[in-house]
Amino acid sequence: MRTRAVRNAPYVSCPYLLPELMDEGQERVRASYRDDYARLARVKADRDPRNLFRLNQNIQPATGS
Repeated sequence: MRTRAVRNAPYVSCPYLLPELMDEGQERVRASYRDDYARLARVKADRDPRNLFRLNQNIQPATGS
């Protein structure tokens, strides 16, 4: 899988393989989703405000700011 990821790296927008992320923290998750993170956080706030689905590559629900 890594060989394919390295070979395809110039063609993908995500710098990390999301399924391989476990508990690297929010900074790595934000970097993985890049510009989509803010939009996904708003969706998460609407659909999962209590953050029930919070394992692995968690996107924190957006706050009121």
